[in-house]
Amino acid sequence: KMKKLFILLGVIMFSILANSCKKNTYIVSFVVGDEVIYETELEEGEIIKYPRDPNIEGYDFIGWDNNIEFATEDIEIKAKFKIKEYSVIFFVDNIIFDTKKVKHGNIVIIDKIPKKEGYKFIGWDKKINKVTSNLEYNAIFEELSNYTVKFVVGDEVICEQELKIGMIPTFPEDPIIEGGSFIDWEVEKIDEE
Repeated sequence: KMKKLFILLGVIMFSILANSCKKNTYIVSFVVGDEVIYETELEEGEIIKYPRDPNIEGYDFIGWDNNIEFATEDIEIKAKFKIKEYSVIFFVDNIIFDTKKVKHGNIVIIDKIPKKEGYKFIGWDKKINKVTSNLEYNAIFEELSNYTVKFVVGDEVICEQELKIGMIPTFPEDPIIEGGSFIDWEVEKIDEE
């Protein structure tokens, strides 16, 4: 009987010693948004191994909200992100016309219309959609038609100019009229076919 008692006492002592040496364990959770992407159970003082940097479309990962190295308590570590920002460049004849900084998913707003002498602005070479990367747009122009401006005094054409629509003619010097004085030019549109 004594032998059994010593064995029983030995088992009890071993159990007490084994349990007293056992370290506390903690749950470390890594969270992106509202989702736990990785969770591990670590003993107290154990080194925390961080998961691979998470990726969310349209955002740059900038770090974790807590950079602890060792497990000391149950903890939730959250990913931090910054929305991406892109450069959108507008060109007219390979020259920068305007540049905008636009956040991911927004639509760029161009508030200036490019002008080019003798041409009409038609639009941009690509449809303007939500921005998800750096972009370049090129202005598209259509050449304006030509027209003729004639400056006539009496029945005599004193000056003739070939111009593109939208261009303003250069007025000649005021004519000298015998027996009268020049007041102004009168505009008369003549459609020639």
